Amino acid sequence: MIKGTVAEDIIDVLKKIPERLRKKVQEVTMDMAANMQLAIKRCFTNAHRVIDRFHEKLAYDAVQECRIKYRWEALDTENEGINPKTCGALILFFDFMHTTGLA
Repeated sequence: MIKGTVAEDIIDVLKKIPERLRKKVQEVTMDMAANMQLAIKRCFTNAHRVIDRFHEKLAYDAVQECRIKYRWEALDTENEGINPKTCGALILFFDFMHTTGLA
């Protein structure tokens, strides 16, 4: 166990593992912290870095929240430009077309 999350401290501990063994590591699962990415990149040069599912879901949820927020803002901006009187007239026109069978 390593006390703290300072990249250099993590690297120092991991470098105690012989390089020939570290080069055999093919995959490392990790969180998205920059210090962990740096340590894994420096110590396990041949390994693929994989973000664990929990942190991947957190990132996905954050992106989804932003996307929804900006989509609502875009819809609000678009709606501000619509004239309700014109919109009402269009609805009446389409209702008329539908009820008369012309649509």
